[in-house]
Amino acid sequence: MSTTSDIQNLVKKWADAKTEIADLEKKIEKYKRVVNRFMDEKGNNTITSSQYTLRRKEMTRATISKKNVPTEIWNKYSKPSTYKAYYLSKKK
Repeated sequence: MSTTSDIQNLVKKWADAKTEIADLEKKIEKYKRVVNRFMDEKGNNTITSSQYTLRRKEMTRATISKKNVPTEIWNKYSKPSTYKAYYLSKKK
C-alpha cells in the first residue's frame, strides 16, 4: 500500500515527466518545420540517411460536429468511447 509521501513523490515525478515531454514536443515541432522546408525545396517527400528514412504524408481526416448534425442522425451513428483522463497541473 502506498503512503501519502509515496504518492506525493509520484505526482512530482509525473509533473517533471510532463515538463520533459513538452520540451521534447517543442524540439520535434522545430525539426518538422526544418524538414518540411527542406522537402519543399527539394520537391520530394522522402529523406534517407545511412540509418533512417523519413517519409512525409499528407493525411486528411473528416469529422463532424454534434451541433451540425440532426439529433436522430447523431444518436444513430455516433460511437461513444469511455476512457480515463488524468489532468496534472502545478499549483500556483
